[in-house]
Amino acid sequence: QSFSQGGADVNRMTSLLMTPLVFTAGRKDYTNFMQFLLKAGADPNIPDGFGRLPIEHAARRDCMEQVEMLFPLTSAIPSIPNWSIDGIISYEKFESAKPLDQRHLERAKAIFKSQADYAFRLKD
Repeated sequence: QSFSQGGADVNRMTSLLMTPLVFTAGRKDYTNFMQFLLKAGADPNIPDGFGRLPIEHAARRDCMEQVEMLFPLTSAIPSIPNWSIDGIISYEKFESAKPLDQRHLERAKAIFKSQADYAFRLKD
């Protein structure tokens, strides 16, 4: 709390095109810091500069504890057919085997829809 009270923006995009939460995702040694950021108001629905959400980074690197932490706070991603903890991890493993250009196109479509859905919910 003192972190955010001191004026730090926990959702600020860094020069590396990621928020602090994205940076911690998928790094098992950073799970406590991820928890701290979430308590300080970090938004798990802000993607990195390539359109990937923190939960996707955590799932791709098999960080089950982080996926479990992020799951109830993350809006469903339309391109992931089985929106569950196991479903996200399985999907990310499958996606990592695809050619890069195909993944980027599919991600761009999904993230635009996800951001539109999120913006719509904020208006309520």
